[in-house]
Amino acid sequence: MIIFEILPYVILLLLTLFIPKVSKKYMMVLFFIYFVFCGFRYGVGWDYYNYLETLESVRGIENTEFIIRQIEWFCYNNHLKQFFFVATSFFTILFFFLMIAKGSVNPGVSVFVYLTLSMFFFHSMTTVRFTMAVAIGFFACYYGYKKQYVPYIALLLVSILTHKAALFGVLTIPFVLTKAKFNFSINLIIFLVCVVVGTVLGTFSVVKSVFDSLLRNEFLFDFISDAEVYLNDRGGENFSRTPYIFAFINLINLFSARKLASTVSDDRLWHYITMFNIGCSIVFLFSFHAVLASRLSQFFMTFILLIVPYYKKYSVQQFILYALFLFGFFYQLTIHASNPDFIGRINCWLPYRMNFIL
Repeated sequence: MIIFEILPYVILLLLTLFIPKVSKKYMMVLFFIYFVFCGFRYGVGWDYYNYLETLESVRGIENTEFIIRQIEWFCYNNHLKQFFFVATSFFTILFFFLMIAKGSVNPGVSVFVYLTLSMFFFHSMTTVRFTMAVAIGFFACYYGYKKQYVPYIALLLVSILTHKAALFGVLTIPFVLTKAKFNFSINLIIFLVCVVVGTVLGTFSVVKSVFDSLLRNEFLFDFISDAEVYLNDRGGENFSRTPYIFAFINLINLFSARKLASTVSDDRLWHYITMFNIGCSIVFLFSFHAVLASRLSQFFMTFILLIVPYYKKYSVQQFILYALFLFGFFYQLTIHASNPDFIGRINCWLPYRMNFIL
């Protein structure tokens, strides 16, 4: 029964909600739990068997980015296949948690969002390299805000050396360094224009054809080719409604921002809302090409982790957001998201199994 198959994830959710209430060092405890859960998984995630094949035959190692290549060669030479997932999980979760710990006004709430919103924890088990690159790029922003340019640029370079698509993260640099924030009207206009333009462009098949031709360029194709696999299978179709959830979250943020800003003295809130709004706008502007939209928007949308903690406890907006996150959490675990490597399974996350043999 599906209820038993999703039980490990439900336990992880309950621990995420309970541990912050009983431990002052809950971030360290949660980090360890998430690291073990993700790093010692077995057969979980679309990329899992593909990486096993690479580590067994060396096929594809030289085609990966420098940092991932070093991890793969280490695993191959020392016959430690599981260590690849241990290492990538460690760094992915570490950098997300570091940014949450240093930048969130309520880290416990941020971790809840990290688990329940699909583009974070769940994606770290499916798009391994890209999500790790996003995590590093996200933490780089911490130094960008402090105008500490050496660690900021260094981390961005590390992100790019983890996955080439992290070059899209460069788009965030001017917004981060200036702590750019648009007011309610400008944010809403940007979002609505992108929704309309993206919808109109999406009605013309020639537009998608032109973009497909451009993205087949050798230089650009490397940035999105691996993600294309995920959207070409049946699973990709099931996740096509996710942007509407993001849009709903974005509108709640925009219409709540004035009230939120009046209750806090933190000038970062409007900046975070602006960043997430830009990400959502990109998703709809390029809605006719889901892979490109995902790659371009991800580095902006991570800021939802820092926005939600500003919502007052027991407020209507917080209740709606939590309901959306929980719906998304259970939705992605119970829908049919098949993949050729997971014949007969409801999706690539079930059943959850562990392997402690490196």
